Amino acid sequence: MIPRFTRSFLWLGIAFALSSCSDDSDVDAALLNERWKLAEVEGDDIRLSSFSFDRQSYIQFVASDSKLQGLSACDEIGGNFLLMLAAKRSPSRKSQ
Repeated sequence: MIPRFTRSFLWLGIAFALSSCSDDSDVDAALLNERWKLAEVEGDDIRLSSFSFDRQSYIQFVASDSKLQGLSACDEIGGNFLLMLAAKRSPSRKSQ
């Protein structure tokens, strides 16, 4: 069973990956290199990480080396990510 804090970070990662399907690459760039803080899980406020008394749980996507890093309730998390921009497509037309 995955702890609910870790599950929240997984959902955030999935949301980030799905946002890469957007046509606007500026939106994708705005999500990178920012530290996203976990503020609430299932209605419960998250004040501080139990890992550290002065640090909040967060997730961050570092563009320079495609690294994912973060801090959950009791563990540090990390890995690599791949941002794939969707190609702009024009709607197809039926020939008459």
